[in-house]
Amino acid sequence: MTYVRTWSGWVYVAFVLDVYWRMIVGWQVANHMRTELPLDALEMALWRRRIKKDSGLIHHSDRGSQYVSIRYTGRLSEIGASASVGSVADSYDNAMAEALNGTFKAELIEMQGPWRDVDQVERAIFQWVTWYNEERLHSALDYVPPAEYEREWWRQQEATGESRTSSTTSVTEPSARTTPRPAPLNYPARWPVSATWQSASTGKTARTTSQPPSGEPPATTVGS
Repeated sequence: MTYVRTWSGWVYVAFVLDVYWRMIVGWQVANHMRTELPLDALEMALWRRRIKKDSGLIHHSDRGSQYVSIRYTGRLSEIGASASVGSVADSYDNAMAEALNGTFKAELIEMQGPWRDVDQVERAIFQWVTWYNEERLHSALDYVPPAEYEREWWRQQEATGESRTSSTTSVTEPSARTTPRPAPLNYPARWPVSATWQSASTGKTARTTSQPPSGEPPATTVGS
């Protein structure tokens, strides 16, 4: 988690980052630091990535009180996630999230402040997260945006599946192609797709965006 100074007081922000795609898949803003804040961000991430129980999810975080609380660890246990928590006073498990917090502060908070209240910060974060995922070039992804990198990965998987199907068909049925081609991945050409998300812990509703399922890539997230 990180914090933002506003004219109305401190505002706190929690992000959840997909490590494989470097994509922000969950976030939440509040005027408190209770467990509900990162838990709501986690719930958004689980919904957007369609994480199912025992999907091999690894959750990295520091040893902040919210992340080691009974409610938060209990939710991770419910979905069969493995919690990788750093030791006290180090950020090895959370280094990527800390880097994201620094980018968030430099590119949004410091550039567009001062801020009036939590509502203004929330609207700005929504726009920034969309830009970060859809348009911002990422050095760890060969300088393409996270969403584009993910779409390209799925395109390659589809092409690989078609190639394997063609190879199998040519061996078993050289005169005819009897094996149907894999169905195309019907994801939107451009995100976001608006949807309504409801917090399981507080009942609060918000507008968010949908993403394709994580599928074969490692289901790994970082909570910040």
